[in-house]
Amino acid sequence: GGRRSAAVDAFKRAYEHRNRLTDRERYLTQAAYHAFVEGDRESSIADYRSLLDIYPSDVVALNNLSILYSELRNFEEAAELARRATLVQPANITFWSNYLNALVGQGKVDSAEAALRAVEGSVRSQPFASELELSVAALKGDYDSVEAGVRRIRDSRRESLDWQTTTSSQLAALAALRGKLDQSEQHLRAAAEASAAQNLPERALFYEAAGAGLETWYRGQPARALRRLDDALRRRPLAGLDVRDRPYLPLAVVYAEAGRPDRARALVAEFDRLAPEGDRRLAESERHAALGAIALAERRPREAVEEFRLQDEGDCTVCAVASLGRAYEAAGNADSAIAAYERYVATPMLGRLVLDAIWLPRTYLRLGELYEERGNRSRAAEYYARLVRLWKDPDPELRMKVGEAKRRLEALTGERAAS
Repeated sequence: GGRRSAAVDAFKRAYEHRNRLTDRERYLTQAAYHAFVEGDRESSIADYRSLLDIYPSDVVALNNLSILYSELRNFEEAAELARRATLVQPANITFWSNYLNALVGQGKVDSAEAALRAVEGSVRSQPFASELELSVAALKGDYDSVEAGVRRIRDSRRESLDWQTTTSSQLAALAALRGKLDQSEQHLRAAAEASAAQNLPERALFYEAAGAGLETWYRGQPARALRRLDDALRRRPLAGLDVRDRPYLPLAVVYAEAGRPDRARALVAEFDRLAPEGDRRLAESERHAALGAIALAERRPREAVEEFRLQDEGDCTVCAVASLGRAYEAAGNADSAIAAYERYVATPMLGRLVLDAIWLPRTYLRLGELYEERGNRSRAAEYYARLVRLWKDPDPELRMKVGEAKRRLEALTGERAAS
């Protein structure tokens, strides 16, 4: 959660002195440099493999190689490597986290839950272990338990600005997911303030952009979103940040979705011009997300489809999918839109809470509407019901959407929808 520029500088200094290291430390340093600084997965994998040939139980190599294979969506290999790391150091929650992530990536949610139950009780008391349990609960839609758990962590780590930032962002996502936009805004402000207190203006800017996004995504107020973005950038200008820390691409997405693709395109162009090659390689998926949002805003849906397809890589198996559904809709391809939205809903992935805060309610609504348009009453009713359950007590500005979903559900089923 720190500053990328500082981390890159540290990796570079270590890499410059790699020939003074032991074989083990040299391989670890080279592999980390290739992956984190250059975005060169193949070279990093080769270094970790070379190290494991010499030290088969090196937990750092096992764990980091597992992460690289997850990023390549080779979840089977990733799971085996992380499992080996847990056998060497069963008290290290990071190794368990990557193991569970790889199991869920294969769709083995039950196996992931069983593995989590096998973690030693003393380890389960750690806050990162609690986070892992909450990720599994979120995957099952048990948002009450997730919120209670996040608040427990927040209360127990009041002295830590890092934990205050993390828990505030999680509470913001939970609130937005459940249709409580005002609460979400309050938590986003808290996350931004905690980031600023740590002298991380780039992270504060990210959370302020998320608050602007709520104006577009749920309130239908793009002009207000633009004013908030412009104000945030006046207070925290990009020129005052190291180029490696500037959130060009997330800002570009929000500008495009708020109806200013010209501003978004300028941000992408500046990123392309100024960012180091390694940063550009690592951010390729994010860049396609921004270009897809720009194409949609400029009413070029077929180009948007191609950009979102290119975005769909890495260990985030759902990051591009709802956007892809939206692009298919704009292109007039309802069948492909439904397939994309269904994939978004059905694909298990740990850590998707923030994405769901942006996409899940809207995806439920669109699936209900699309299925109803096609005469599939049962599927339409299913998704309207999901939205009604998710937004059981939303902010007043969202009650009209819920009320409409209830009316459609009642018309489809002949039964009164539960409040």
